[in-house]
Amino acid sequence: MAKDIYRYYRQEAHELVERIARGLQLLAKGRSSSEEMTALNRAAHTLKGASQLVRRADIAERAHAIESALDITAKGEGLFADEVERLLKLNDEIITLLSQLQPAETATQGTSAKQAEGSIPADNVLHTIRVDLKQMDALLQHANEAYVSLSELRARLADLERISTLSSTLASITAGPASRSSGHNRALPMNIAQEINTLVQQARRGLQESHERAEREVVQLRSSTETLRLVPAERIFSLLEHAVRDSARNEKKEIQFSAHGGDIQLDAHVLAMVKDALVQLVRNSVAHGIEAPAGRQQLGKAREGTISLSVRRERNRIIFEMKDDGGGIDAEALRARAAQRGWIDASTLAKATPEQVLHLIFRPGVTTRDHADELSGRGIGLDIVRTIIDTLKGEIKVQSLPRIGTTVQLSVPMSLASTNALLVTAGGSSLAVPLDCVRQTVGMRESVFLGGKFIFQNEALPYVPLHRAVKRELDAAEPRGQQPSIAVVMQHRDGLMAVGVDALRGIQMVLVRPVPRFIEAEPFVSGVTLDVHGIPVLVIDPTGLLKMAEEEQLQDHALKSARMPPLLVIDDSLTTRMLEQSIFQTAGYEVDTASSAEEGLEMARRKSYGLFLVDIEMPGMDGFSFVQLTQQDHDLRNVPAILVTSRNSVEDRKRGVDVGARDYVIKSEFDQGYLLARVKELMTQG
Repeated sequence: MAKDIYRYYRQEAHELVERIARGLQLLAKGRSSSEEMTALNRAAHTLKGASQLVRRADIAERAHAIESALDITAKGEGLFADEVERLLKLNDEIITLLSQLQPAETATQGTSAKQAEGSIPADNVLHTIRVDLKQMDALLQHANEAYVSLSELRARLADLERISTLSSTLASITAGPASRSSGHNRALPMNIAQEINTLVQQARRGLQESHERAEREVVQLRSSTETLRLVPAERIFSLLEHAVRDSARNEKKEIQFSAHGGDIQLDAHVLAMVKDALVQLVRNSVAHGIEAPAGRQQLGKAREGTISLSVRRERNRIIFEMKDDGGGIDAEALRARAAQRGWIDASTLAKATPEQVLHLIFRPGVTTRDHADELSGRGIGLDIVRTIIDTLKGEIKVQSLPRIGTTVQLSVPMSLASTNALLVTAGGSSLAVPLDCVRQTVGMRESVFLGGKFIFQNEALPYVPLHRAVKRELDAAEPRGQQPSIAVVMQHRDGLMAVGVDALRGIQMVLVRPVPRFIEAEPFVSGVTLDVHGIPVLVIDPTGLLKMAEEEQLQDHALKSARMPPLLVIDDSLTTRMLEQSIFQTAGYEVDTASSAEEGLEMARRKSYGLFLVDIEMPGMDGFSFVQLTQQDHDLRNVPAILVTSRNSVEDRKRGVDVGARDYVIKSEFDQGYLLARVKELMTQG
């Protein structure tokens, strides 16, 4: 394999051209201080020298031209706007030349199709990072401390060796004739036993202290190592300004770009992917968001449009917020066009909120220039943005007002490699839930369900018992009668959901690894980590979990609708009737209701039902009598009945069995999961 002579040059040159680009952009805006001019000149000079060293005269000549022009500025003669533009073009040419400096092993493969089409060159610097000396010192310090802790553990192991030797000696003494001799000889085993006890106590304390110290240092070591992967967001700012400037020139528009929060750090791989999404967003903002100068003046706006990017950190996520002051997106016009083109089901579209309608711009096919102009929106290639953000397990929010402008917010994890996670167990398996997705945990005894929904802060949330997902993923048998004891309220892309788990095991920093390519994982699995014993633990993605649950529910509903006869709920309480009807309709059953046993009996004789749910205490005929009559009826005796009541005496339970009820449910102990499972069991048996 040929030696890569540009290995270190590429990294340094990319950093220098970014520095030059930022400096020239400040110069073009008239905001360059003398210190910044000095740094800019130094960057051009350094790039020229480095390029000459690796015999890249084409780059060295352009760097020299930039340096010469800056020398003139340093002498106080200044640069005109068109001269600054010429220097920016020279720097762009250098960027293009650098993008062609591929490693030896890939040089024969040629440039990518994307580069061939004239797109912005890939900023390979995101895949190679420089390490700050202080960070490396901290890393070495933690490594040394961990080594010291391990040395202490080795000392404790020596104590254990001594204990083992003494134990063997004691065993041989007590087993031999010496154990039956004088008191002096009997004292020897006692002395050895005391020494063993002392050594055991010392070893136990020492091992515990050394283990705790080593654990702390290893955690710090891992944290320091992860920090080395982080790069500042400002690494992509010049690239985005480059994209705005080129797009504005092509569209003959005047646009000012600004960026804030460049000191926010995130994983280099995440930033590299977000960069592609942001480039697409700024290009579409220039092409379809910002109006032409004359048109802006007619609307009372400044000739020059603005696009701004702000970066901030919220817990373990990074928020990129891009705003423009362009024409915005008319949500209702987009809704009408979506209905006309059939981009989405009409009933779904009618119920969609304005924000949900705005998300249509990220769908494939909503990308033609003709309707984008009509709606003052964007529409070319934004499905790429959605693909990138989905890959990162991120979120997109859009806000827009016609004639005012559009804001697009991208939320992505700070790192794909590690995250704080809540460890849980479900169905006998350990799983990890990213902590930034967790909003609250609630004991099931304190929980309220309504119609299959989990009630949380007066909001009905989708609910998924996690052991069902584990059963499906691992193809394992579902434990009989298992019911989750804790609900974890999680944030997904469009809101909240509740997940039932068996137990919480604590919070831990985990290293997330991608699922091996040869394994076809369920959509709720975003990666895998290893526990302290080296056993794989699935990392949960709440959005994928909700999607899987919705698909499973639709299939379950279709299956039940096709095979299951309807249920009849009989109760004189309207609240009880509506609650039970909602629960079973949500579960996919057809449900009829009756307000009295007499009415229920008439309905049962007119229509075929698969099961009766009957209250006991009702005016007129009670529930016991209803069940007894149906059991005596030749046509109804095979229909199972469940008594649902507030009466909890032994006598009432016995009477329920005697009249033929198949189960007896106490309202004060109402367990929705159990009732659904029991109804399914009885109807399947029937």
